[in-house]
Amino acid sequence: MVQITKDMIIGDILDSFEHKGEEIANEMSNAGLHCVGCGSAAFESLEDGMRAHGIDDNAINALVDRLNEIVSCKRDMNSISMTSRAAAKFESICNDEGVAGAPLRFDVTSGCCGGNEYLLDFSDSFDEKEDAIFESHGIKIYVNKKSLPKLLGSEIDYIDNFSDDGFKVNNPNIHTCQCGSSKSH
Repeated sequence: MVQITKDMIIGDILDSFEHKGEEIANEMSNAGLHCVGCGSAAFESLEDGMRAHGIDDNAINALVDRLNEIVSCKRDMNSISMTSRAAAKFESICNDEGVAGAPLRFDVTSGCCGGNEYLLDFSDSFDEKEDAIFESHGIKIYVNKKSLPKLLGSEIDYIDNFSDDGFKVNNPNIHTCQCGSSKSH
């Protein structure tokens, strides 16, 4: 299996691991490389891009290790999961909103450009005929069975940095539309 190294070109990393591209881009952004989607960033090495943002060798090596964890991790294509970071954030939001222990409702809705957008919300109901249930890091995740073909294999993450924060869905079934805000399956 090909390993990611710090001297690899950012665009080549994303192209080589297209099935994990969204997850890799999120991790790079989390590590301080906020220009992953920038056209010029695609032609520089991971190390050069990180150094341009003032990031030291230890952080660069830690990112390379994390990226290699991501590409080597086998995703369960029959499940839906959350990272521990996303589960902790969802739990914190539930506590702040006074709905401690609420399940997560995860769905997909029509978006622009004929694509789809994700819905993440508290859930107060579960219909055994209509919904599937998953559990990840102690959080129950309710999904409408009609949406399963578009969502199976997804991992919900939480990104928290100064340029982009919020829940991010790493879905191996998606293709991004031209406007970048909607996903198609």
